[in-house]
Amino acid sequence: KGNAYGAGCSYSGLGKTVSLYSYRDPHVSRTLDVFAGLIDYIKDVDWTQTDVDRAIIATTQDDSPVLRPETATGLALERYLTAKSSEVREERYERSLKATVADVKQTLLDVFTAGMERNNICVMSSREKLEEANRHREADPLNISDIM
Repeated sequence: KGNAYGAGCSYSGLGKTVSLYSYRDPHVSRTLDVFAGLIDYIKDVDWTQTDVDRAIIATTQDDSPVLRPETATGLALERYLTAKSSEVREERYERSLKATVADVKQTLLDVFTAGMERNNICVMSSREKLEEANRHREADPLNISDIM
């Protein structure tokens, strides 16, 4: 109660983009601080191999979902455009099964370090919430524009 309704992280193989997001979030500045601290969190977190194995199970399930025809055609197009043949997907799956805590941490650090160097921030909220966030972001204020 009183926090974001949800938050997450997504990766687009097609656009090679990583997105961190929250929605219906009353704490814009705090959330941006959490996102900015992600690299330090990854360095400091103490995952076990069991944690990594559970994450592997969850993500590999996403790679072979049951699809309706209209979804299958979009996925087939994405796989074609990104050269994700069944052989490439199988190789990725096999590598995933062998991933260690150190492998996962290093990969995440590589991806997020590169991404943070060229990140873009977009916040859609009320002007009041954005101005409040800027009071906490004096060194790096948000550029506020009306879109509606």
